[in-house]
Amino acid sequence: MSELKPCPFCGKVDDLYSIPRYLQVTKEETKEIEWAVGCKRCDVHLYRARYAKDDGIATWNTRPIEDALSMRVKELEFALARRDEIIARLKEDGERLVSHALWVGKFLGIKDCIFCGMRAKGKAEIEHTSLCPITLHRALMKELAEC
Repeated sequence: MSELKPCPFCGKVDDLYSIPRYLQVTKEETKEIEWAVGCKRCDVHLYRARYAKDDGIATWNTRPIEDALSMRVKELEFALARRDEIIARLKEDGERLVSHALWVGKFLGIKDCIFCGMRAKGKAEIEHTSLCPITLHRALMKELAEC
């Protein structure tokens, strides 16, 4: 019974059945010639002439909408994982960008941003121009974090 998916109407599994509907009995053997699958609770039955057991179960378990939604969920999960990877890389790049700018500034003895030329006012952080790579990077990071 565990190989059957839950009923598509009530979602239960305890009232499902998978039984031979017709048997062909000969002297040599008893052969199942039709298999029925269904839900007693919802009175839903799936049977057709010449269904083998595996065919009946496979047909019952076929859920095109659920399968399509599951695929879409997997695609979205992959896209989110990719986005998180990009954010992590942007953070690393941003840290390298800022540390490089600070290192160059200390090495050369300047307090200006090496990208936009803006100077820190006292102990305050540098107010970079709108086209400075640091400003653009921070804006992109903020936008990605809000997604």
